[in-house]
Amino acid sequence: MKLLSTKIVSKKFKDLLIKNNYQIEEKSFIKILPFKSKSNISILENIIFTSKNAVKIILRNSIIKNNLANKNIYCVGKSTAELIKKNNLNLIKSEDNSKNLSKFILANFKNSKNSFTYFSGKKRIRELENNLKKNNINIIVHEVYDTLLTPIKINDLYDGVIFYSPSAVKSFFKGNNSLNNTYGFCIGNTTAKELYNYSNRFSVAKSNSEENMLESINKYFK
Repeated sequence: MKLLSTKIVSKKFKDLLIKNNYQIEEKSFIKILPFKSKSNISILENIIFTSKNAVKIILRNSIIKNNLANKNIYCVGKSTAELIKKNNLNLIKSEDNSKNLSKFILANFKNSKNSFTYFSGKKRIRELENNLKKNNINIIVHEVYDTLLTPIKINDLYDGVIFYSPSAVKSFFKGNNSLNNTYGFCIGNTTAKELYNYSNRFSVAKSNSEENMLESINKYFK
């Protein structure tokens, strides 16, 4: 089976796919554009990351990175959590999606005086921050990057296309009218919600991890 990934995947995931007898081609359908970093931003006692890209960008700023050393960090996604722990930061809680992280924070911080700094992308889903604000939890958002669409016209035939973000879905369909009789695989529900605007031929991984993505692919093909 021949698969197309809408981003460059990790060596670990690529090796897993090859081991399971899949051919994988990788094309970047989005580009991450970091904003000019600022060192004098307010960093509160609790930190939220909902993307690995935001973590990578923040870690490049040594002053901000040092200021994170004693903070409590909450994040979305297994790969985001792994990067945070790899850099010896204090990860308190990781959830599969923003909705679940929002529920956790509301359950544990409602009516408290705790405040949160949220490092995010410009084109984020705003459900988490809106839920916290509606429940009077102080959250300061710092946009650290933008996501640019880089559409590519696909002429080859693929048995499946892997999508990792709503932006990648939008970019794919800017260059292609349909999935061309192939099948889609989504890393999460927000990506699936976007893909549903173009096709109903897709499945969603149980959680935001490469292992569950592989399980979803195997379930369809094997």
